[in-house]
Amino acid sequence: MMGFEHPTSFAWAVLAALVAALYLWRFPYRQQPVATFSLWQRALARRPAWFTLRFWISLAVQIVLVLLIVTALTEPFFRQVVASRRWMVLVLDVSASMAATDQSPSRFEQMQDQARQMIGNLRRGEQMVILSAGSIIRPIGRWGASSESLLAAVDALEPTDGPARITDAIAVAQDLLRDRPYAYLVVLSDGTFPEADAVGRMHGVRLVTVGGDSRNAAITGLDAHPQRADPNRWDVLVEIANRGNAPIASELHVGLADALPETVSLTLDRGQTIRHRTTVSAPQGGLLQARLTADDHLAADNLAQLRLHPVASPRVRWIASDDQVARALHQALQTITPIQLDGGPQMPERFDPETIYMIHRLVPQNIPPGPLLLIDPESSSDLWDHDGYVTGTDGTVVSVDPLARPIAGVDWKHVVFERMSRLRFHVPSRTMAVAASGDPLISALDRPAGKVLVLHASPLREHSDLILRADFARWLQQTVRWLADDDDPAEACQDIVADRAGRVWRAECWDRAAAGTTGDVIRLEAGQTMQRLDESAPPLQVFEGPLVALDRVGKWRATRGDTSPELADDDRERSFVPVNLLDSEASNLVRAEALTPDSLPLADPVRDQPLWMLLAGLALVLLTVEWCLYHRRFLV
Repeated sequence: MMGFEHPTSFAWAVLAALVAALYLWRFPYRQQPVATFSLWQRALARRPAWFTLRFWISLAVQIVLVLLIVTALTEPFFRQVVASRRWMVLVLDVSASMAATDQSPSRFEQMQDQARQMIGNLRRGEQMVILSAGSIIRPIGRWGASSESLLAAVDALEPTDGPARITDAIAVAQDLLRDRPYAYLVVLSDGTFPEADAVGRMHGVRLVTVGGDSRNAAITGLDAHPQRADPNRWDVLVEIANRGNAPIASELHVGLADALPETVSLTLDRGQTIRHRTTVSAPQGGLLQARLTADDHLAADNLAQLRLHPVASPRVRWIASDDQVARALHQALQTITPIQLDGGPQMPERFDPETIYMIHRLVPQNIPPGPLLLIDPESSSDLWDHDGYVTGTDGTVVSVDPLARPIAGVDWKHVVFERMSRLRFHVPSRTMAVAASGDPLISALDRPAGKVLVLHASPLREHSDLILRADFARWLQQTVRWLADDDDPAEACQDIVADRAGRVWRAECWDRAAAGTTGDVIRLEAGQTMQRLDESAPPLQVFEGPLVALDRVGKWRATRGDTSPELADDDRERSFVPVNLLDSEASNLVRAEALTPDSLPLADPVRDQPLWMLLAGLALVLLTVEWCLYHRRFLV
């Protein structure tokens, strides 16, 4: 059965009627006697009898010629032939290891060459979709896309900072190919992802590998903590691993960027991991750098940087008459390093605005200036009216603000407060947690005299298990940091960090506390634009929903609107995160042992003669026949 790419071109068939009309149109003429008339009669009498049909044969040939050209314009094809052609999904590995230069060109460039070759060998009617598989799976082509658009998409690809989710990409590809005849799935990768052996044995999946033997010494971890005895000195831990095929030697330089670093010579066997510990003096903070000098095949993991901030020692005083709460507060606050901590059951005669006060139940009539945490306030004040208690299961936590720094990353699920105060605020407030009754459970008050955080519920054991939870200490630690921070809350919640925390992205509010994470995505509001602070990546715009995923290490800033956020001069210094890749496994350059190198054979150019060319050739033949019929000297 025939099909046509451009069936509307059949409208040109009206030209056949125009040709016939011109042929049949009789022009008026007059007969004139000539002296040679008898000679012409004898000459015409010698022609074959069928020659009188020359006019009608020429007309038929002209009409057929027009119809052949019109049919060629419609680009006809046989549906059975096109239906038997392949539906292809090409999965391209864009993980960090693909940037390795163990061969020339690099692994990534070899993969691009293989992809271009496959696109160039597509026959008429064959369909291809391309998936880029890094830590995020992205379709970069669609069914019906032209070869030119597919080639442009392949050329625009770049290696990412994450690992390859090849098995997830294969699952997406199999969904795309479901119920498709002649399905064909090809994976172009270096075979270093953990599931490579299983993928190589999958039915219906062809794994084509690039790359060879490699050398790679990688910094897979960098961490620093101030010492408890001397907060100006930092304990530094650097993790170095050999992620290549052979032993490798390297020097490790560790220190502040503007100081002479410590140098250590290392030799790592294949697969070996070394953890190097040292101390750094940084009373004013600074940029901590760990650098490897090895001449290996992956440069992205040879440098890790971490911004060290001067350590403040906040003064914190707790006030609680209940021994249970007093003991829980003191034990939890002691875990903060450094801290100046004291407390007691009585309210002070004078409040120091530079001290953070944590007050249980007791409420001054006039809330003093300075940072405050008020727990289960029992009476009214100049900032609120006490409107009774909520009891029973109505105090269950039902929702929290994931970007609220004091509660970021704290597990509030299944926390029940059997008694909580209902407060009516006189000043603007921000609700950070909501109870089942609909009342605020944790509130932040906006006032110029200092931050105020209110926990409406009672933490006593007879009312809740909060003080028995490990997250109680974490909540207090984050609350102290939030109360001690002078940043404007309206402006501070901007920066988002693509960091490594296991295999989870972290959205950071106020540049510190992890919050708002769900698997591999960061929750944002639609309409925001994100720009990495070092401006080395193009802005990301979020228009279709509240989710955005990052596959680049670094800090990003989110702003409202479709324009890039404005970045200050010091934003680049604030953009460093203590990892160089999103997953330490992305440094692995060793192909799975069970895999054998495989490449696409260099195929001959496909000769796919379209029907329109055959029709055009037939029209040329008919034109020649008609010309011979018209010129009588070849037939007389």
